[in-house]
Amino acid sequence: MKTLAAVTIAWAGVYGAFAIFYALLYARRRSGRENLAFAGLSAGLTMFALGASLNTTATDVAEGTHACIVQWCGIAIAIACWVDFVHHMLGLPARRLVRAAYAWSLLGLAANVAGLFFDPDQPAPPDTWGLAAAPSYMEPAVQPPGAIWALTSIGFLAQAVFLLVRHARRDPDARILLATSALWILGGCYDLFLQLTSVKSFYVLEHVGIVANVSMSWILVGRFVRTSEALEARTRELNASYQDLQQTQAELLAKEQLAAVGELSAVIAHEVRNPLAIIKNAVSGLRRRELPEADRATLHGILDEEAERLNRLVTDLLAFARPVTPQRREVPVAELVSRAIELARAGSRSPAEVQVELDVDGGPATLACDPDLLRQALVNVAENALEAMPRGGTLSVRVENVTLGDEPAVALIFRDSGEGMDATVRSKARDPFFTTRPSGTGLGLAIVDRIARAHGGSVELESRHGVGTTVSLVLPDRRLSYEPPAPRALDQMAASTS
Repeated sequence: MKTLAAVTIAWAGVYGAFAIFYALLYARRRSGRENLAFAGLSAGLTMFALGASLNTTATDVAEGTHACIVQWCGIAIAIACWVDFVHHMLGLPARRLVRAAYAWSLLGLAANVAGLFFDPDQPAPPDTWGLAAAPSYMEPAVQPPGAIWALTSIGFLAQAVFLLVRHARRDPDARILLATSALWILGGCYDLFLQLTSVKSFYVLEHVGIVANVSMSWILVGRFVRTSEALEARTRELNASYQDLQQTQAELLAKEQLAAVGELSAVIAHEVRNPLAIIKNAVSGLRRRELPEADRATLHGILDEEAERLNRLVTDLLAFARPVTPQRREVPVAELVSRAIELARAGSRSPAEVQVELDVDGGPATLACDPDLLRQALVNVAENALEAMPRGGTLSVRVENVTLGDEPAVALIFRDSGEGMDATVRSKARDPFFTTRPSGTGLGLAIVDRIARAHGGSVELESRHGVGTTVSLVLPDRRLSYEPPAPRALDQMAASTS
C-alpha cells in the first residue's frame, strides 16, 4: 500500500504541474479560455489523486471519509471544467450546458463538504464478490444524495461526449479528444462503480487519467503551434501588403505632387499674368510722347499698384511655402495683439472710420507661442477684417480663456461688422489662392490656419452675409508636446518651389 500511495502522490504532482502551467499561460496571455478550463480540470484531478493517496493509507473509516470527500471534491471540479474545456476546444459558446455543469458542481461541492455524501458511522459493506486480492480500503458507504449527484454528473459527461462525436468527423482534434477523454471517463465511471457497490478493487482513475491529460496537453500545444504558424504567415502577408502599400503611396504622392505642381503653376501663372498684362499696357501707354501728364501720372500709379501686388503675391507665397516650426517663448498677449493691429492698420487701405475695440482682460497675461509667426497670423486676420469694411465699421478684438479638447486654451477673437460671407465663400475661405478681392492673393487665411495648427491650435470661422465675420484663433495656453500634422500635397510642393 505504501507503493500505491507513493505512485498516486506522484500523479498528483504531475496533475498539479499541468494545472499551474496552464493557469500561468492563461494569466499571461489573457486569452484562450481552453487553457483556463484545462488548468481547472488538472486541478480537480490533482485533488482526486491526493484523496486516493490518503485513501490508501487510511487506518479507520473516519480517515477514509476525509479521503473520499477530497476525491469527490476533485471530481466535481474536474467534471465542470471538462465540459467547459470541450466547448472551448470545439469553438462553441458557453451555453446553458456549461453553466448548468458549473452550478451542479458547486452544489455537489457544498453538499460533499457538508457531509451529505458520506456517513463515517456507516462503513461500506464487505466484499461480497469474492475478490480475494482486493485492497482493504477504509471507506464509508455512499449516501443517496451522493449517488444521485454522481449519476447526474455522468449525464453531463455524456452530453459533452455527444458533442465530441458530432464534431469528430470534421475536426481531428475532436477525434483525439474523444479517444483520450474516454480513458478517464471510463476510469471515473469504474471507480464510481466501486464506491457505489461492495466490490473491493484497485481504483484506476488517477492512473489512466494521466494518459488523457498528456494527450489533451498535446492537443493544446499543437493548436498553439498551428496558431503561431498562422500568425507568422499572416505577419508575412501583412509585411508584403505594407510594402505594396508604401510603394503605392509613393506613386500616389508623386502623382499628387505633379498635380500640385500643375495646380500651383496654373494659379501662379494666372495671378502673375494679370498684373504683367496691366504693367505691359501701362508701359505701352507711357511710350506715347503725346500722352497728357495726367494720364502719365495715372499710368505710373497703376505701375506702382501692380508692382506692389506682385510683391505681395511673392511675399505671401514665400510665407505659405516656408516650413512652420514655432519657437515658443512667453509673450505678453496685450502687446502682441496691439502691435498686430497697428501693423494691419498701417498696411491696410481701409478708411480711418474703422473703430477698434480691444479687450484683453478676459485671458492670460502671457502666452507661450512663436511671436513672429503669431503676429503674422494676427496681422493677416486684422487686415482681412479691415478690408471687409470699406465704408467703415467696428473691429472688436477680445481674448478669452477657453478649452481645446481637454486642455486649457486661449481664444483670440476678431469680429468685424463688414458684409460677411455666404455659405459658398465661407466653405472655401481657407483654400489657398481663393479670394473675392481683386488685390488679394487668397493666402491670408491659409497661412493663418497653418500657423495655428503648428502651435497645436485651430482656426474657427463664423460668418453670415450682411452680419459680419468672426475669426477665432484658439491656441493652447501652455507648451504642449504637439507634433504638427503632415502638410498637404500642396503645402509640400509649395515648400519645394520656394
